[in-house]
Amino acid sequence: METEGDLVGLVRQQRFHQLKFAEQFTLWSVRMWLRAYCRGSELFTTLHEAFEVVGISEAGKSFDNGMAIIAVGTRRDLLFLGVESQYVSQDEGDFLEVLAAFQKGETERALARLDVWLPVSGTRIAGPAFEEFACCLARGGLSIGANQEGNPIQIKLRNFAISGARLH
Repeated sequence: METEGDLVGLVRQQRFHQLKFAEQFTLWSVRMWLRAYCRGSELFTTLHEAFEVVGISEAGKSFDNGMAIIAVGTRRDLLFLGVESQYVSQDEGDFLEVLAAFQKGETERALARLDVWLPVSGTRIAGPAFEEFACCLARGGLSIGANQEGNPIQIKLRNFAISGARLH
């Protein structure tokens, strides 16, 4: 897919591989959730296992609740790309900004973005769900929009490493 033609202005300049781990994981989660929702498959289990591996298993319920409202209640078509896409859509970037705002305590800014997508009743339900999800991400070391870089999985693996061990 090229950024020319129908998708001009719908994708961001920044590519998926340029995002921090927390943002990649979050977008992967959204894309996987939408794939599972559309296919009615067991991919939800894979998604929740990934939350568990990253150390945020408690985030699953709030994430599911928020995504369900987005999936059924949006006022307009949103562009969320496939799991394997190297691009990041404008809507996906806006979703990351919603979570970043919640993590910074900027609730009004986050809810204002959701209000563009959802009717008031939808925002009232999705807002607290995504706020809780954003807090779970932050507690798990997954800061959205922050300058710190860190892959919590690599950090956990380092904790299990035996220093100075060698294979002979």
